[in-house]
Amino acid sequence: MTTPIDFLGTAALLRAGFRVSMAGHVGAVLAALGSPGPARLVALAAWGYLVYLQVRVSLDAELFTVLANGATPVDLDGFLVRAGLVKQARERTDVDRCRGALWLWRWLMAVLVIELVAAVIGLR
Repeated sequence: MTTPIDFLGTAALLRAGFRVSMAGHVGAVLAALGSPGPARLVALAAWGYLVYLQVRVSLDAELFTVLANGATPVDLDGFLVRAGLVKQARERTDVDRCRGALWLWRWLMAVLVIELVAAVIGLR
């Protein structure tokens, strides 16, 4: 059984990851200043994906806060369908929802590392 603290904890981790990932914007500037080459292209491509992941993680953080404040997963799924964000709701447990969100968070951190390493290599 998932409790509000599970949802709040997930939301807190997602928000913290989003804040850390803001360093990716610095990485994009560094990549733009670097010499042209593969590292620069990797850094800029990673930055584009990072921005996409930032939006997803930020939205998930807000949705988990809504769940923690009493909305049911059925309510949330109904909203997502009505808003056109998903075609149909999949049956998932609360634990699956938290795991999925944290998987996105891990991807966000991995892409940030890739981007920053590529940007630094491009500055050499």
